[in-house]
Amino acid sequence: MTVVARGRTARRLHPAWIVAAVAFLALVGAAGFRAAPSVLMVPITDEFGWSRSVLSAAVGINLLLFGLTAPFAAALMERFGIRRVTTIALTVVAAGVGILLAIGGMYEMLIPFLILLGSIIPPIGGVIVADYWVHRQGRYPLLQSVQLPRFNWSGLAAYAIGAVVAYASPWIAPLVGITVSAVVYIALTSLCKRQSAADSVTGQ
Repeated sequence: MTVVARGRTARRLHPAWIVAAVAFLALVGAAGFRAAPSVLMVPITDEFGWSRSVLSAAVGINLLLFGLTAPFAAALMERFGIRRVTTIALTVVAAGVGILLAIGGMYEMLIPFLILLGSIIPPIGGVIVADYWVHRQGRYPLLQSVQLPRFNWSGLAAYAIGAVVAYASPWIAPLVGITVSAVVYIALTSLCKRQSAADSVTGQ
């Protein structure tokens, strides 16, 4: 292999970054559409005069349909492929959001809503990146060969701290959330490793 070929191979973007970016965009879109009624409940009530019971019923029907359509979505993914079904679903969601904003005139609340999403969603990416590149050294073990805990308490704590700091920070919230959650997760995992090593030495 020549030096030029080696340089091109070294500069190639790792597929994990592409997966993380796509997952991040999907999470932001899905979470934004799903949480919109709860965040905009007061403005919707003031604008259209609807009661909160009506809005709560609509949210409940949304959750019911979400649970009822999940098995059919899985069947469609198995029949037509995950990529095709996910692409069509996100396209339909984007079209519905655009029509809703155009008809309801809720575009005035879009920027504050996106700021909120930019504070609570990106810290998830920080935890994922830190876990993959720092804690796992770029290699995830096979599921058959590892016993996973029910909850990753270090990841949950790092996400919560990153989201709070990002929301309260005057700087760019997504970057702050990703950075803080990644740093906190690295610190917590290192502390847990040291604690487990000390416990093992004490037990011996």
